Amino acid sequence: MKVGIVGLGAVGSAASFMIASCNIANELYLFDKIQGLALASMQDLEDSLEYTNSNSKIIAANNLSELVQCDVIVLAYTACIEPDRTLELKANYEPLKEIIKGLDGFKGIFVIATNPNDSIVYYAQKLSKIDATKVIGTGTTLDSARVKIEIAKRTNVSYKNINAYMLAEHGDTQFLYASNASIAGKNISEFNLNLEEIENKARFKGGEIFKVKGKTEFGIGSTIARIIKAIKDDENLITPLSFVQGNLAYSRPVILGKGGIKKVLDLNLSESEKEKLEISKNYILKTINSVVNFL
Repeated sequence: MKVGIVGLGAVGSAASFMIASCNIANELYLFDKIQGLALASMQDLEDSLEYTNSNSKIIAANNLSELVQCDVIVLAYTACIEPDRTLELKANYEPLKEIIKGLDGFKGIFVIATNPNDSIVYYAQKLSKIDATKVIGTGTTLDSARVKIEIAKRTNVSYKNINAYMLAEHGDTQFLYASNASIAGKNISEFNLNLEEIENKARFKGGEIFKVKGKTEFGIGSTIARIIKAIKDDENLITPLSFVQGNLAYSRPVILGKGGIKKVLDLNLSESEKEKLEISKNYILKTINSVVNFL
């Protein structure tokens, strides 16, 4: 599999290391608009190959067009990180247009980590005109891992035995799909847990990490690699991903494998969860529409 990464900041660098060290890509193409960064990143990754037993060939791309041949392209660039999603979108939208233009002819799968994730996924799909099942955002995949970790801490059960998803926006309006969450087949409601506290821990964890570190890279880098591995190995992995649904993009559970999203799973939401979903969708739609004058 040929994988390209656009943007070699903290997230792109972490993703490239995970992809190379886990032998997910036979060829890994690196690109960044900062001159020399792709070459330096390639050299740094090459120094790790012996100790990770990686067989990946690392290529520093001088132009975006070199990535068109890839099976999967990761968008991990950022022009701006803002708590205000509207401001963040306005800053990251213009680079997106240039990137999609530079990747004209690409027929593979986009895996998008750039924020605001749902809005960037929406515009990436509209600009590229690639099928929505092949333009996927990391969405609430990482947030779902975070909520499992929080539940595991409170129950002394391995997170691997916990089934729980965060849905909708990758942001402040996401919510725990509690009516579907379970431990060893038992609904999460049967356990004496403060679900609101758990939900908030998962929802705001990234922001708390960012306040101290100024970045979050290991969780999202691993998430990107996990998504690509599922595509490469045709795993039929069930995970929540952000993709275009009607006039917006948001996360819900799908079956992921070769070719991208194979099936969208039905939601059986409680009445309160339906309300939360509508609030989240309206917020995402408001963010998406905020750049109409910039098109």
